[in-house]
Amino acid sequence: MGNRLLLIGNDSNLIDQFFDRMDSEFTCITSSTRYIDINWHKENFNPDAVVFCMFNEDSKELPRVNSFKEEFVKKGKFIAIGGKTELESFSRLSSSNNYYQIADPGSASEIKQEVLDVLSGKLANNAAPEKEEAHAAAVGWGDILNQLGEEENKKHIIVIDDDPLMLKVIKDYLHEDYEVATAKSGQIAYKFLEKKHTDLVLLDYEMPDEKGPDVFKNIRAIPGMESVPIVFLTGVKDKERLVEIVKVKPQGYISKPIERNALFEMIHKVLV
Repeated sequence: MGNRLLLIGNDSNLIDQFFDRMDSEFTCITSSTRYIDINWHKENFNPDAVVFCMFNEDSKELPRVNSFKEEFVKKGKFIAIGGKTELESFSRLSSSNNYYQIADPGSASEIKQEVLDVLSGKLANNAAPEKEEAHAAAVGWGDILNQLGEEENKKHIIVIDDDPLMLKVIKDYLHEDYEVATAKSGQIAYKFLEKKHTDLVLLDYEMPDEKGPDVFKNIRAIPGMESVPIVFLTGVKDKERLVEIVKVKPQGYISKPIERNALFEMIHKVLV
């Protein structure tokens, strides 16, 4: 695999294109815009760039993204992709043109080439600079701190599954109501949970390298994770295998393919 991209934002169609049609060039992972999730991915996934896939972003979301954008560009690259109006709204928050814009993206091949040009240095920073005074008026540190306080009111969920499409489906279901982090293996999840708090773990029961029950036990051994709810995601249907799942004593299990209403019903049940 090639360059590592951390994908954020609400344009699920564009994110799908990165996963489905550009996987030969990029290793991709998605994240919420919660600061601790972004920071963890920056340290552990070490992306070559953050790609902000913009679509009907909440105006309160933009200051939050801009706050970590300024920090991330010191060590990597930040690319904003969206329509002209969205990019203009985002650029008004920034005091500098230290990031990249791709306006009105075309086909997957065109987007791929532009991102590759950014990563290779062929495409210069092209975001319109704003005056420092305008930036300060638009988003001061007080605004950012208030926004961070708002995000902390959301419950946090980590989803562990080796299937990137499953991770994306669940994240799409949950991102408006919960802060969601994803991990494609138990090893990645352990590193996250050793440093960060979560309110719920959604765990694939059958993974190729480390089975769900083993991951379950290892998570329970992490300090502070002894009583955090863990719910299995499983394609198991026969009764004997389901009995095996119940013996591990999770807080519940959800059958695959994941149905949105069933997922929310389970989450509401275990997070009361």
